[in-house]
Amino acid sequence: MSEVGSGGRMRFPTQSSESPDHRMLGCVRMSGARGAFVPALLAEEVNDVKKKVLIVDDQNGIRVLLTEVFNSEGYETFQASNGKMALEIVKTESPDLVLLDMKIPGMDGLDILKHAKKIDPSIKVIMMTAYGELDMIKEATELGALMHFTKPFDIDDLRTAVNVQLKSGASSGFAVGS
Repeated sequence: MSEVGSGGRMRFPTQSSESPDHRMLGCVRMSGARGAFVPALLAEEVNDVKKKVLIVDDQNGIRVLLTEVFNSEGYETFQASNGKMALEIVKTESPDLVLLDMKIPGMDGLDILKHAKKIDPSIKVIMMTAYGELDMIKEATELGALMHFTKPFDIDDLRTAVNVQLKSGASSGFAVGS
């Protein structure tokens, strides 16, 4: 419970040193601030960090479209047109999820997936392919890809899949596309 102190400023009660197990109604203990109690709503704002999505495709139009879609969903997005750029972003930005094209000149999607999983084994990856090559899709799944979408894919299906993976922490795999 807060009180209005002198000067009209809100005062939030602190934990009593006499009662170490005392719990503040509507308050949570924050790390870093010497274990101070702060209003729960403020703590939620502090902990509300944008999830990061890396879009890897050699086609600029697809990267731009997916960037617009996922920025509008509230995600921080990064783009890479090749494997070297993608792996550098995985190292420096630690994206939560990668949308990865299967066929990219130079280092293909499977190689990028292998290297990305070495950098961050917990990274979530959704493959995109214009080719329905079942052996490559199977290998990508064995390497840790959650699912794949066959181009042309329904943008709403992809948006839903990303939201499910990032907002609920799900990890069930499935395939979508024609």
